[in-house]
Amino acid sequence: MAEPTPTTAGQRLWAAVHDWRPEGDAEPLVWGPTELAILGQACGIADVVATLEAAVVGADAMVPAPRGRTQVNPLFGELRAQRLALGTLLGRLRMPDGLDSADIASLTPSQRGRRAARARWG
Repeated sequence: MAEPTPTTAGQRLWAAVHDWRPEGDAEPLVWGPTELAILGQACGIADVVATLEAAVVGADAMVPAPRGRTQVNPLFGELRAQRLALGTLLGRLRMPDGLDSADIASLTPSQRGRRAARARWG
């Protein structure tokens, strides 16, 4: 039976990151509990970002403020803040960069794993 297709932005992010495989590797990376918690938080924020992006479509850039003034719509600032938070969380996952195919062909699976681990954990 096929897995259900992810429908929310958070579900799509989870599927893309959790099952990510370094180029040329058959197995996905193994995620620890801390990384899974970070990924879970990022997925929640991805859903918030998607909701905010839908809300700003067609929204007025300027909205009424107290005392008859106008101000920038707070949705824009909140969307920016949530995008920054998402980027920060994804950066904390420290996913390794992929290797080009010439490099992969010359490495054994064990060497690829060590190189990915060094790139990820330092």
